[in-house]
Amino acid sequence: MRSTDVAEAIANAEKDIMDILEDLKVTLGVTVSIKSRNLKSNIEPAHKAKIIRLCNSGYSTHQIAERYPQYTVMQISAIKAHNTMGTY
Repeated sequence: MRSTDVAEAIANAEKDIMDILEDLKVTLGVTVSIKSRNLKSNIEPAHKAKIIRLCNSGYSTHQIAERYPQYTVMQISAIKAHNTMGTY
């Protein structure tokens, strides 16, 4: 199996897991409170790289924010926007 196939399989598995968790939250009626998060102003470079990979894999901003609760949805959106514009 080529490394690109493995990376794609992992990205697809991550997306499937996120979708399952989202469905479970809906089923259980669980919500995530954004305001109670412990916010961090600087995004760690390793986290930024992972967030960009998740964006490129089709994850929504909210799905990524749930995975990285130390960052706000707006911070994730900013990374996604810069990635889309090609400024990263």
